[in-house]
Amino acid sequence: MLVGANEATCLYVLPEVFGEYCRRFPDVQISIYRNFTYKIVEKLENNTLDVGIVSLPVQSPSLKVQAIYRDRLMLMVSPQNPLAKLKTAHISDVVKQPLLLPKTGHTRRLLDKMFREYNSELKVRMELPSLGMIKSFVAADLGISLISGSFARDEVAAGRVRLVELQGVEQWRELGLAFRRDRTHSVAAKAFINVVRQLSDYLKRAGSPDKK
Repeated sequence: MLVGANEATCLYVLPEVFGEYCRRFPDVQISIYRNFTYKIVEKLENNTLDVGIVSLPVQSPSLKVQAIYRDRLMLMVSPQNPLAKLKTAHISDVVKQPLLLPKTGHTRRLLDKMFREYNSELKVRMELPSLGMIKSFVAADLGISLISGSFARDEVAAGRVRLVELQGVEQWRELGLAFRRDRTHSVAAKAFINVVRQLSDYLKRAGSPDKK
């Protein structure tokens, strides 16, 4: 069975799904195609993948898409950063700090839109290729960033970073389960789709901003 997802989804959302699926169907071999949503959509449309987990929204008449996960974008700072003492921060506070941004991807597009009116004030210190690097560099107090809250839960629990809500900003990252409408799916793929649907309520709770 071929499943498509981006790196962060594989690391922070799908382990529970794959764990439950493998408990139920231990003999199924899973191959993961890791790439951006638009690439996953292309592979689904040309029948190269069985199932994809994609960032929403997705517009494709050939695909059936069901929302399964929603996570709030939050400010991530080191415990030494002055903003770490705040419960909420305004975007005007954020732009005064050195920023660590992802080079590409869905979150980068959200951030570019969010910071558009503050472009002249932005202090982008680094553009980094991976979420792991961003978290490590924030923990080292090299700058601040924004992240889907659940993606930093291990670092928060270890005291390496803090998450702060953005005042007046409601930015969410939403994921969907996607597959071809007209395709006859294998037994393994149908089972995977059912497991994801059954776990979607759990995934949504895991992505709640209260889970910090």
